[in-house]
Amino acid sequence: MTNIYNQYKELNRQYKALELTLEDLKQVIMADMKEQSLTKNEGFTLCSKKKYTYSPAVTDLADNLKIKKIEEEEQGIAEVSYTEYITYKETLNQ
Repeated sequence: MTNIYNQYKELNRQYKALELTLEDLKQVIMADMKEQSLTKNEGFTLCSKKKYTYSPAVTDLADNLKIKKIEEEEQGIAEVSYTEYITYKETLNQ
């Protein structure tokens, strides 16, 4: 059984290394596409995403909603559900 744990740990290390490499490559590719004024190239598409900054009135409403959610949780009004999952954090002893 220990083998599956070790296999997971090794794959997780490889996954993290690949994620870092991919993120670096994304930045290089994005810069290259911008430099060449390309929006599409070899299957890659340069995209943009809207991001909104809301007025204080809306921000206050969102804050009040967060407070109301916490109150319902504390009062037992909010319905609780659970999802099972595992976590893994690499330690120095491994």
